[in-house]
Amino acid sequence: MSRYDLEIKKLNNDLKSGAIDAATYNRILEGLKDNYRNSEYVSTVSQYKQRSMFSSIFKLSLLAVSLILIIFFIAKNITFPTYETVTNLYNLPEPVQKNAEGYVIKYISGTPISISYVASYHIYGAVISTYDYYEYNLQNTLSPIDVALAWGKMADPENYSKIQWQSKSNRFLYHRIIDNSLLNDMTKSYIDLHFSNNHLIASSEEIKKLIKQIKVGDYISIEGYLVNVTYKKDNNYTYYWNSSTNRYDDGDGACEVIYVTNITWLQDQQ
Repeated sequence: MSRYDLEIKKLNNDLKSGAIDAATYNRILEGLKDNYRNSEYVSTVSQYKQRSMFSSIFKLSLLAVSLILIIFFIAKNITFPTYETVTNLYNLPEPVQKNAEGYVIKYISGTPISISYVASYHIYGAVISTYDYYEYNLQNTLSPIDVALAWGKMADPENYSKIQWQSKSNRFLYHRIIDNSLLNDMTKSYIDLHFSNNHLIASSEEIKKLIKQIKVGDYISIEGYLVNVTYKKDNNYTYYWNSSTNRYDDGDGACEVIYVTNITWLQDQQ
C-alpha cells in the first residue's frame, strides 16, 4: 500500500471515530490530493530530465565516435606534404640527372608494366600547368596526371604569367606568349629551355596521394628516375613510352616520364 493510501485510510478512521469533523476531513483530503499531484509531477519531470540527459550523452558519444572515424579516415587517405626551404623560389636551379640502371614491374589489372630507369632525376620548379586523366586505360592509370614545371627566371610568376599555358588530353603542353614584354628580359630560347611537361608515375600509394595534391602556383621538388615504359596491350602489341633525356627537344617525345620516389613542397627562406 502506498503512502497516499495509508494517509487516506488514517483520515477515514479519524472521521469515523469522531476525531475530526467532516469539514476538517474535506480540507485535509484536498491537501493530500494536491500533495500527491505535485509529487507525481516532480517524479515525471525528474524522469524526463533523466531521459533527456541520457539522450544528450548518447548524442555526444555518437558525435565523438563519428569525429574519431572521420579523423582516422582522413589520416589514412591523405599523406601530408613535407617542406624544403630554398634560397630563391623565383630563380630555381637547373634539373639534375645522372646515369642510372635498374627497373621495376608494376601490375595494373593483371598486366605487367616494365619501368626501366634511364637516369636519376631531381627537378625544382614552379607548377605552371596540370592535367588530370580519367583512369580508363593502362597509360592513364599508370600516370594519371601531367605536371608542367618552370625553373630559373621562368619560376617567377611575373614571368610565367605572361605565357598562356594549356595542357591537353593528348599529353601535350601548348604555350603562347601573351605579353611581349617578357622578351625584354629573356630570349625565346631561354624560355623554351626552362620549362618542361612531366608525366608522373608514382612509386607508391603515398607518393600517388602527394601527386594528387599538386596544383598550379605550387613550388615543388620532384626526385626519381627518367624512365622508359613497356607493356603489351590486349592485341599483344607491345607499347613503348619513352622519356626525353634532355631539355632541348620539343614536340612528340619531348616530355619527361618520371618515376617519382619523393615530392617536397618548397618555401622561401625569407
